[in-house]
Amino acid sequence: VVAFVAVANESNSAITLSSPNGPVGGFQGNQMASVKVNPGVSAKIPIVLPRVERKPGIDMQITSMTKMQWKTEALAESDATDTNETGGTTVPVNMRVRMGSIEIPRPCLKTIIDENPTFLSKICKAPCSINVDVADKGDIKPVHATMQKPVRVNVDIVLESWISDAVLDETKLVLEFCCARMGIEKDDSGETSSRDFVWCGHIRKSIQLKSGARKQSHSARLLFLKEGEYFVSACLSIQRTDVQDDVKEIWWAEKAEHVVAKSIKKAQ
Repeated sequence: VVAFVAVANESNSAITLSSPNGPVGGFQGNQMASVKVNPGVSAKIPIVLPRVERKPGIDMQITSMTKMQWKTEALAESDATDTNETGGTTVPVNMRVRMGSIEIPRPCLKTIIDENPTFLSKICKAPCSINVDVADKGDIKPVHATMQKPVRVNVDIVLESWISDAVLDETKLVLEFCCARMGIEKDDSGETSSRDFVWCGHIRKSIQLKSGARKQSHSARLLFLKEGEYFVSACLSIQRTDVQDDVKEIWWAEKAEHVVAKSIKKAQ
């Protein structure tokens, strides 16, 4: 998860930011060990955060991960003879260096969470894992299929163990199969001019899990009507039924299946 943290330097000296957890910001392959912020400048620092578990104290976890240390630079333009008594020691102003730490205030973070219902689903670990598999594909990638001969699509869902049975009893789970063709032609209204494929079977199903169960499997058949490249996937919608106006979360399979459909003659 990528987040931008804004740091405003309102002092009269430049500050250098660092992190006790490692690089202060950046992306994989281009990380920054420290960031210099000049006086009067507000810098936005990209930070890659690992997803956290959805449990009490999420604000504390995020605060800890985004905490930074700062250190001022000496004021080169100050007069070296200008001194000030600090702690019994006379230190020239241009040699005086201050240090400290900054963090996102927990009340502010709590407000962000309360006012943005989708924030938790973006920062927390996924409550489920979804695997999509086209049967009899072997080790060949992409999957090759022939038109007018349906292929079986299997979907396996595993819910995380930290979701309690009490929560599951009050949660609506709906699994849905999805397919899209690359380079699809659309008319002026944005609709497709013809059907490219047909699903056979129950492609939108409510999931009912027994107490203690965390796994569910389902399958359907897919018939291609046109040649081309397709992507086959599935998603799971999750919504609490005991919470008024609860936000529906939709989680997709991490990887879609790439299928190339050809006519029987060309496939031979």
